[in-house]
Amino acid sequence: VLSAADKANVKAVWEKAGGNVGKYGGEALDRTFLSFPTTKTYFPHMDLTPGSADIMAHGKKVADALTLAVGHMDDLPGALSKLSDLHAYKLRVDPVNFKLLSHCLLVTLACHLGGDFTPAAHASLDKFLSSVSTVLTSKYR
Repeated sequence: VLSAADKANVKAVWEKAGGNVGKYGGEALDRTFLSFPTTKTYFPHMDLTPGSADIMAHGKKVADALTLAVGHMDDLPGALSKLSDLHAYKLRVDPVNFKLLSHCLLVTLACHLGGDFTPAAHASLDKFLSSVSTVLTSKYR
């Protein structure tokens, strides 16, 4: 459960990332594919060359979904219901991949935000991403 302090930290980090969230999403997806090559299996239709337009476009989709989630932290299941359905029923993404991408997003944000990515912000964002992952995998059960 996200505390009021966690929610404030998540919003602050997301605001600091600002207009770069799409770029950071693409970079995190790139990092995921490079670090965990098995995650590429869900994207046979895409150019998975590091930094490709396909990766950057999908990374922006991920970032846009997270931006939606940041705006609806009190109702993540409602805000992410369609995405949960898509990933569970149509795409059938292995739930562990959400954790891998979350980790890579944390690393990416830490690289770009430097001192603004405090230990408290890191912990709060980790909890938030875990909550998002839980919602996205809730329909697998």
